[in-house]
Amino acid sequence: MWYKLTDKHLEIFVYAKPNAKQTKVVQATDTSLHIAIHAKPDEGKANLELIKFVAKLFGVPKTDVKLLKGKSSRNKVLLLPLLEPVIQLIKQSQW
Repeated sequence: MWYKLTDKHLEIFVYAKPNAKQTKVVQATDTSLHIAIHAKPDEGKANLELIKFVAKLFGVPKTDVKLLKGKSSRNKVLLLPLLEPVIQLIKQSQW
């Protein structure tokens, strides 16, 4: 699974592809959610764009999305609060 649920949080395992034509979800595999990022991996710009995109995608404030692992790697772990919009998106996800 590309995510892990806990009592209060959702961990998302992301494979980031920076410097793409547009920011979008490319696919979900058994191990990660592949997300193309328009920004270049320069001084954290791609990480910031990833956080903004995931926050918008899951309907949570960007301040609630935390980068747990992978600051300088394509493999990242993001932490989101387990709120109702997040739960609904997980149930309906068709990536």
